[in-house]
Amino acid sequence: MKTNGILLILLMWGACRDLLAQGQIVDQTFTPLAPFCGCNFYETIDAEGGDLLLGQEFTPCLSSLDFVDLYVYNDRPGLTTAWFPLFVEIHSDTIDGPLLGTSSTLFYGPHAPGGLAHLTFPTPITLSPRDRYVIRPFANGGVMTSDRLLIGVVQPAFGTYTGGRFLYALFGGPQENRDMWFREGITVQPGPALQVIPSPTAMAVRWPTSATNFVLEATAALSSGSQWEAVTNQVETVDGMFSVTVDYELPARFFRLRKPL
Repeated sequence: MKTNGILLILLMWGACRDLLAQGQIVDQTFTPLAPFCGCNFYETIDAEGGDLLLGQEFTPCLSSLDFVDLYVYNDRPGLTTAWFPLFVEIHSDTIDGPLLGTSSTLFYGPHAPGGLAHLTFPTPITLSPRDRYVIRPFANGGVMTSDRLLIGVVQPAFGTYTGGRFLYALFGGPQENRDMWFREGITVQPGPALQVIPSPTAMAVRWPTSATNFVLEATAALSSGSQWEAVTNQVETVDGMFSVTVDYELPARFFRLRKPL
């Protein structure tokens, strides 16, 4: 929004990948195609142990995660009475490395064909950017039968994920030419919004008083090397909002709110 020569922009903190939905930031992802198109579906290990070790290595950019998305498939919808519990574990370094966290469990009914599985963690898992981790799914409730919930794996013709390998014991371990369909990331609370209130001689930049400990900053231009400086104008409280008055005679600037770490 431009008002009498002063430009106001509302900025959100970014991440390595992109914004999936309101408040969800994707870090690592391998989703090169529409659901089920070009996917094979692999059986996963049961929760009580077994011979099938299935997982996906990944190398995060961010320092935490609190959700993992997979595509799953019930190969006998309507032909079984089974309910399929599904959850994932995050391991450090290898598929049987230290366990860092376990997601909540989703349950798929006997008539559910499957689809996108959004698995969340009770608390964020701390990660070290650029280290290797493994997403390890579990399903079938500890009973390996012909009633199965399968995990989507992308065929080699549609590309590969460069940050890790697909792991599957029935094929001798790491599979260099295929990867699990997955994405992982964090959920963030949306930040407070700035408002501009023009007047004949100046404008007020306002934000909610509930947003304590935030600093109003400004820069003359947006680029990767932008120098943001704190706005030193007096902060007042007007109509339940923090408010800073900005003179129209000043050069055009971009504004943001930042919460110091």
